[in-house]
Amino acid sequence: MKPARKTSDALLLDAFIQEYRGFIPVRLTTVAAITAMIAVFASPIVAALYGLAGCVAYGALYQSLRKAKQDDSASHGMRLLRLTSGLTMTFMSLSVALVGLYLRYSTKYVVEGALLLIGMLVFGALQPHMSRASFLACVAWPMAALTFIAAQVGLHNHDPVLFLGIMLFIVGVTSMTMRHSMSNRRLIYLRARLSGKNVRLKATLLEAKRHRAEAEAASLAKSNFLAVTSHEIRTPLNAVLGLGEGLRREAITERQRELATGVVDAGAMLLRLLNAVLDLSQIEQGKMALRATTVDLRQTLNAIAGLWRQRVEDRGLTLTLEEEGDPRAFLVEVDLGKLEQTVINLVSNAVKFSEAGDIRIVARATPSADGLRSHLRVEVLDRGPGVDEADRERVFAPFEQTDGGRRAGGAGLGLAVSRAMIEMMGGKIGCSPRQGGGTCFWFTLDLPLATSPSAEAPLPVTASSERSLRILAAEDNAANREVLKVLLQSACASLTIVDDGAEAVAAATRGDFDLVLMDAHMPRMDGVEALRLLRDQERQSGVRRLIYMLTANVFDADVQRYLAAGADGVLKKPIELVELYACLEEAEQIAHAQTDTLGRLAQV
Repeated sequence: MKPARKTSDALLLDAFIQEYRGFIPVRLTTVAAITAMIAVFASPIVAALYGLAGCVAYGALYQSLRKAKQDDSASHGMRLLRLTSGLTMTFMSLSVALVGLYLRYSTKYVVEGALLLIGMLVFGALQPHMSRASFLACVAWPMAALTFIAAQVGLHNHDPVLFLGIMLFIVGVTSMTMRHSMSNRRLIYLRARLSGKNVRLKATLLEAKRHRAEAEAASLAKSNFLAVTSHEIRTPLNAVLGLGEGLRREAITERQRELATGVVDAGAMLLRLLNAVLDLSQIEQGKMALRATTVDLRQTLNAIAGLWRQRVEDRGLTLTLEEEGDPRAFLVEVDLGKLEQTVINLVSNAVKFSEAGDIRIVARATPSADGLRSHLRVEVLDRGPGVDEADRERVFAPFEQTDGGRRAGGAGLGLAVSRAMIEMMGGKIGCSPRQGGGTCFWFTLDLPLATSPSAEAPLPVTASSERSLRILAAEDNAANREVLKVLLQSACASLTIVDDGAEAVAAATRGDFDLVLMDAHMPRMDGVEALRLLRDQERQSGVRRLIYMLTANVFDADVQRYLAAGADGVLKKPIELVELYACLEEAEQIAHAQTDTLGRLAQV
């Protein structure tokens, strides 16, 4: 094994430097002890020489540690440390061997000299070594001295058994300490490798944190982009829907009413798709919510087919819609925006890939045995190149496309979005070959049957009120001001419209209004600041108004911010009649309750 190949020189160098730094104080203590022993049992001069030699040797080793640590090249530092440590250990082993021999032959302390050599042999063998050569150089001199003494003692006493016993002891100690030295060296290499892994792990964690920060920044940028885009689309869309609804209520021809209905239906579909797109930003966070409403799927599918039919015919194709099953089974509770977006995605794919022939939308609805649910299957059949069996699962993954898909263009997200929405509603989606060529994309849903048919929102009933509702609206957009007039003209309401928040505060201070509709973004003073000023006035006067924010900012964070500022509720643009009339109904109830209270006070 060559551990150096598996560990960087820098980390390995640090590991050995730490090992030697902990070793030097112990060895200096040993030098001091041996020096004291020599001074007591032998010669102070020899003791001083030995002590000086030890201090010089370990001082040189310490300096080599510093130089190796500061060396720009880790490999050069390793070579320097290996050479210096090997020479230091060899020199000190030789010194102890000479001292042992001196004690044996120049004094009467034979046993002490032998024990000193044995101790140095064991101690030197157990110290850190950077190589086998360093180990052998360290133990060679004590081994040679002990062998010489053993031979002398054995020959002098004519006892070969004693000599063999001492030699076996030397061999045993050497082999044992060699294994320990190898294990210690491997441990140092392993510790260095572990340090390297820790360094890489920390680097990976830092990289992960950086990527996370970048992802959060990208997510924030995406959210900001979606917020701005949503606001900019909702503002004109509010005018399209509101003015189209007003046009439908005018005395116009049946053809004109049909065209106005088409504009309103298309705008409503665009609004639902916009809501669905905004929901997609929450898929990754798992925060997408379902908005189940009562839906007649036949009307929905007919509206989609009607919107796409002209485009299909312009490409030389035909589009047909087939509905199979009990009509009552098509009246269900479902998130209409997500259902529409899924069907539109599938129809869009069919148009994109079909060069000629027909495109079919087939819807089958079957009521369950208990009559509480509807089993829905919708198929969109195209005349495209088809999807190989191996690709039928892959095409529903984000950014995955077949060769035909890449040629046709697109980002590869439509099917992934559709899959996420269908699975969120508890359904399944897939594709299969179409007989005669092409592909059948399908999805199934198990939906609750609606208890009553869907209907347009009724106008609020205000005939029971002794007076019409007094409404103050702050709106800086001229088209949206016209929308408010159109939507409220049949609601038995007295409407006052101002252009900004400052005018709204002034008008609310002068007049007695049952309801204040406050746009969020206006010149001079925005809606939130105006709302806070009005609430401050109310705390002083003790009279509270019903104030709703009127805004195209529809994210949950925006809604919570408006409610926290003191709004009683939020009307989102484009204004939906159901929500608007629910707001008017609340204002009427409050006004009626106040009228009753004043009447009772007058009687008292």
